[in-house]
Amino acid sequence: MPVLEMLISRFQESKASSLATTVGRFTTALSIPVAQVEAERQEGARAGRRFGGIFGTSGVANVTAVPTTTASWAIYNADLNRAYVIDSIVITCLSGTPGIGGTVAWIVAPLNAIPSAATGATVGSASGGGLLSKAVLAQSYTLSALSGQTQWGLWPTLCQPGSAAVGAATTADVRGGIIVPPGKVLGLALLSATGSTPLYLCGCNWFETQLDLE
Repeated sequence: MPVLEMLISRFQESKASSLATTVGRFTTALSIPVAQVEAERQEGARAGRRFGGIFGTSGVANVTAVPTTTASWAIYNADLNRAYVIDSIVITCLSGTPGIGGTVAWIVAPLNAIPSAATGATVGSASGGGLLSKAVLAQSYTLSALSGQTQWGLWPTLCQPGSAAVGAATTADVRGGIIVPPGKVLGLALLSATGSTPLYLCGCNWFETQLDLE
C-alpha cells in the first residue's frame, strides 16, 4: 500500500528555505483542510480567476411565472477550456415599484445562437487585470427548445426586498452550486410579484477554471 507523508502544522512557514520540505497537509478524512487564515475568495482572486459583470445599463422587467425559453439575462461561456463556477447573482431594482420578495430562476442550457453583449455590459477582473474573460453578458436571450434535464430551477435567495422601493436587491448566494461548461449558456430571470412596472439590473460574480466535468 502506498504511503503519503504529510506535514501537519497550524501555519505554513513563508521562509524560502522551507519550501523544499514544507508540504500541504491532509485531514484525518484525507481531504485538504479549510484555510484558517486566507479570506474565502482570496486565492481565486489572487490567481486572476475571479470575475464579475453587469448585464447592461438598461433595466429588464421581472417575470411572474417560471420562464419557458426566454431568459431575461444570459451569460455565454465562449471559452473552450474554462468552466464558469458561479459565486453569486445580484438583482437590483432600477426603477418603478417592485413587489416585495423575489427568487432567481436559472437554467444552464446548450447554445442556441451566439448572443450579442447587452448595451453597457461590463466584465471585470477581481484582481485588477491579468487573465481576460471571454464571457458574453446579454439580455432577453432566447433558449433552444427545452427537453430532458435542461429545465429551469429556482435558487433560494437572501436580502430579499423588505420594502417596495428602488434599490431593493435580491441575492442568490450560489457559491459554486451552478457551473456553466464551455460553450453553454446560463439563463437568468427574476421571479417575483408584479409590482408597478419595475425594471431591474442584474450582476453576477464567478470563477473561471478548468474542471473535470463528469
